[in-house]
Amino acid sequence: MTSRMCLALDCLSAAQAYRLTRTLGPQCYAVKIRGLLYSQGGRIIGGLSNAGRTKVFVDVKIHDIPEAAAENAMEIACHGAHIISVHAGGGIPMMKAVVNRLNKSFGPAAVSVWAVTLLTSLGPTEIERDFGKYGKNPTAKQIVLNRALMAKEAGVQGVVSSPQEVRMLSKHPGLKGLDFITPGVRSVGANVGDQKRIGTPKQALDDGASLIVVGSQVTEAEDPIEAFNAIVEEIAEIS
Repeated sequence: MTSRMCLALDCLSAAQAYRLTRTLGPQCYAVKIRGLLYSQGGRIIGGLSNAGRTKVFVDVKIHDIPEAAAENAMEIACHGAHIISVHAGGGIPMMKAVVNRLNKSFGPAAVSVWAVTLLTSLGPTEIERDFGKYGKNPTAKQIVLNRALMAKEAGVQGVVSSPQEVRMLSKHPGLKGLDFITPGVRSVGANVGDQKRIGTPKQALDDGASLIVVGSQVTEAEDPIEAFNAIVEEIAEIS
């Protein structure tokens, strides 16, 4: 079951990230970085992969014009990234440009592209302010589904959504074949931080998530290994 967990190393120093990756990386599907790429450069990708014998998910949420997005993804992939995120809000041509460039350079799906649909930190107020001005008043689920279908058309391997949308996505016939990656998971009673559309790890997996992303609940714990193992126990009964 731990192979369905991605460990987010956000807000850790390089030393802390390496130490935690050596300990927990072998039990995870991947470790996730963002800020460490900017502070340490591309060498951090191969270093973490080797330290934890695991994949590295570079969660930069690429959002640019198609050619620039593809170049950005290539630069990251050349450092050994196994997974790169794009923002579905960039549109189908952008996502397709990234997928096609990586497939051409590294082989089909050698580097996975995951499309972020809607940030889990956005709640109804922010969604209404951003999208309601167009007069359609879409819900988070409507936005996420539309962007997931766009991502599928573009050829990505996975879509990222909150626990509150993953059941809908996993049941949708038009999204078969995609992986569903779910951040914003928190055990009952855990600090939710700046996340708004959240759910428990068990709920997310029960609802069809292929992978869950765990972060501060582990990395900010007094004993990260104990916190990680507590989540493992929480989801152990799921087949």
